Amino acid sequence: MREVQNLQNQVIDGYRFDEYLGYTGAAHVYKSTQIEGDKVVAVHLLPNHNIDEPNFIEGYILKAAQLDRLHHPNILSILGYGIGLNHPYLVVGHIVGPTLKDLLIAVKKRMRRIPIDASIFIASSLAGAISHAHLLNITHGNLRPSNILLEDSGIVIIADIGLPHLLAFEPLLVSDDDDTIVSGGRDILKEKQRDLFDLGVIFYEMITNQPPFLTPDTVILEEDFESLDLIPPSDIVPEISYELENVIMKTITPTQVERYQSIDEMLEDLSVISRKVKTTVLPAARLSDVAQFSSRFSHAVVPEEVDTEKTEAVALYFLDTGQVLDLENDREYTLGRLYEGQPVVPDIDLTPFKAYEWGISRLHSSINTSTDHVTVKDLGSSNGTWHAGERLEPNVPITLQHGDIFLLGKLRIQILLPVTGLSKQNEMPVS
Repeated sequence: MREVQNLQNQVIDGYRFDEYLGYTGAAHVYKSTQIEGDKVVAVHLLPNHNIDEPNFIEGYILKAAQLDRLHHPNILSILGYGIGLNHPYLVVGHIVGPTLKDLLIAVKKRMRRIPIDASIFIASSLAGAISHAHLLNITHGNLRPSNILLEDSGIVIIADIGLPHLLAFEPLLVSDDDDTIVSGGRDILKEKQRDLFDLGVIFYEMITNQPPFLTPDTVILEEDFESLDLIPPSDIVPEISYELENVIMKTITPTQVERYQSIDEMLEDLSVISRKVKTTVLPAARLSDVAQFSSRFSHAVVPEEVDTEKTEAVALYFLDTGQVLDLENDREYTLGRLYEGQPVVPDIDLTPFKAYEWGISRLHSSINTSTDHVTVKDLGSSNGTWHAGERLEPNVPITLQHGDIFLLGKLRIQILLPVTGLSKQNEMPVS
């Protein structure tokens, strides 16, 4: 379909192609204008390899009409469909914002993770949308980060739903119960399970920053599931809750009988976790650019945004909230939580961060800053200060470089050094 990337100013059925936006994994997308009414839309131009098969066009129109029944805030609505330029096409709303794939790439480049509450929000939005589709016996068939859109307003949108089925050449049947168009030979239950599995793979990657099996774009066949080697998320992110890990594992465990049997089972457990997510508000913090999307839906207070790359100060990045706290250079800070009558007050008070629930002591640790490194020292805390899987010996400082992550109890913090400090670390990647 390479030729379809150069169709600017072409017009099909009243839609003018203005700008090529890219490939979702199932369709080439053009930002377009509906000439009548001058409305901005997106046209998804689909593969045409079956277009000459008998009755394909009729079947495509019938199945597209079936997709037009989907009405959910997290599903990209269909505004029109047809055949043009010898290709099937769908017209949908134009979404301003990155894809989930873009977000995953961005956080990995900066050695960070998507905040846990943001990952839960995204997964819950996707599960609700898929549940709605499954009620209509519509399956996605190719759910992946590249077809999950993140509106600037904070809404998560699934694109390309049902496209594998839509483009298949197969006999069609009409259900006697509700006039639903179904395909002869399809196993709807297995397709629904596949959607659930694909969602679990995405959820795992959002939490751990790595795919559970092989590489993100590897196609995993159903018959291969039980031979897959699955690393529990807590082996990578030890601070996640047992309940959250259980949801992820029940979604993608290779053993079929141990998995959720429907998307609604997962959604029910996920909704309970969503209500328990900690209120992670940190005073005097600023928001990193990577986390701007998650701030749109987070219940945390959004502080003034500052570009991390322009800072001249050492900073602490709180991986579970996307917030960044600037520190002065060449100074020692104590970190902990305030307590009534406490004789010694920490320089950085994490009490509003629900510090007790994260396992942070009243005087937990200290940080000594300079432009090219920091040292961290545990102050005899109850739950320990951790680095590289090892608990620090009390009152023995260790040196951390740019990008290093340490834990206060369960709270993950990453060291960010200013650009001037990075120039002294040639072996370290620039964030």
